[in-house]
Amino acid sequence: MKKFHLLLIAAMAATVAVVSCKEPEPEPEPSLAVADARGAAVTKVSVKAEGEEVTLTLTANVAWTAKAPEWVAVSPASGNGDATVKLTAAANQAEAARNGELVFTYSGKTLKVAVEQAGKEPETPP
Repeated sequence: MKKFHLLLIAAMAATVAVVSCKEPEPEPEPSLAVADARGAAVTKVSVKAEGEEVTLTLTANVAWTAKAPEWVAVSPASGNGDATVKLTAAANQAEAARNGELVFTYSGKTLKVAVEQAGKEPETPP
C-alpha cells in the first residue's frame, strides 16, 4: 500500500511538472482595421460639402485612440477592442475642397484614413 501511495504521488508530481512546463500561448500581434458598412477596408472617406455623418467599423484587439481634423468630430475618440465609430463632418463654407487625416493610434502604431470634403457650390449672381 505504501508503494502504491508513493507511485501515486510520483505520478501526480510528474503530471504537475509536465503541465507547468508547457509554454504560454504567445500574445496576439496588435491589430486594428477600419471598414465601411459593407465590410470593405477603408483608406479614404469622402463627405459632402453640406456635412455628413459616416459610420465606420473598427476591428481591434488592443486599446486605440482616434484624432481627426478640427472640422470632423469622432465618436467615440478612444476605445479598447472592436467599435462602431461615427465621423461627423461640419459643412464646408468654402468653395475649395478640404482634406485631412483620421489617425488611429494603437500599441505604438498608427493607421491613417484620408478624409476629403467637397467645397460648397459657388453662388451665382442674381
